Amino acid sequence: MSNHNNGIDCDHPANPTEQLECLLTPQEELIEGSRNAQEHAVHLPSGKIDTDFMPFFINTGLSIMGTLIFVALLYAGFLMIFSQDNEESINKGKKILINIVVGAAVAAIAYAVIYGVANLDLD
Repeated sequence: MSNHNNGIDCDHPANPTEQLECLLTPQEELIEGSRNAQEHAVHLPSGKIDTDFMPFFINTGLSIMGTLIFVALLYAGFLMIFSQDNEESINKGKKILINIVVGAAVAAIAYAVIYGVANLDLD
């Protein structure tokens, strides 16, 4: 930023208006900075939400859900196999398995509804 804006002595401004003009960047510098910034501009991602972004998020969610189901199945199986006739551990494993099946069914129905709505042909 220069020390003189539009002929104003910024070292000794005469009034509050001159003080304000000394604090602000001159218009010419802003325009020149804008031209230089365009050369190094950051470009935002482009694409359509229904064909680019939503499938990515849905597939990512399905991947995470599948991983969680797999880990829960391993845990439930571990509980049931190594229960050593402990009824509490066997029941806990059964409850986990039932919750896995219900959760997977709800997720599959939700995916089917989303897929169906996304592929509706309203023409």
